[in-house]
Amino acid sequence: MIKLISKINVSDKLIKDLTPVLNEMRVHKNENEIARMQKAVDITREAFIDACNICRPDMYEFEVEAIIEYAFGKNGCDMPGFGSIVASGANAVTLHYSSNDRKMENGELLLMDIGAEYGYYCADITRTIPVNGKFGKEQKEIYELVLAAQKAAIDE
Repeated sequence: MIKLISKINVSDKLIKDLTPVLNEMRVHKNENEIARMQKAVDITREAFIDACNICRPDMYEFEVEAIIEYAFGKNGCDMPGFGSIVASGANAVTLHYSSNDRKMENGELLLMDIGAEYGYYCADITRTIPVNGKFGKEQKEIYELVLAAQKAAIDE
């Protein structure tokens, strides 16, 4: 942006690069900012739980998305922090999948990457659940393997 503005002969005294100030603001948060971040997380958590409770075979991904975004709104969020990803079956391995229009089938997994925005702060939760509420044998083994790796990374 500074390069663009410099092409139109604007005084250097009118232009300042805010990157250092913004970087510092990203690192340090006051109590109010922390409270807004926590509220965004709490709302996203509630939306995730609502989605888990209604998810079942023969529903469409967009139905789950609607429940998630309804929970955001009823808890004070004007909008999602980003486009919700609600991806079942093969869609779950498509990076940034956003159609959310597939009918979910029994035995499949559903990936949700969701986040509420509250007071200009966003949460971001990504989880995978079984569409029918119960992991199959191989799904459970993989889930436990990934969970163990995650715990090891956190411990490290």
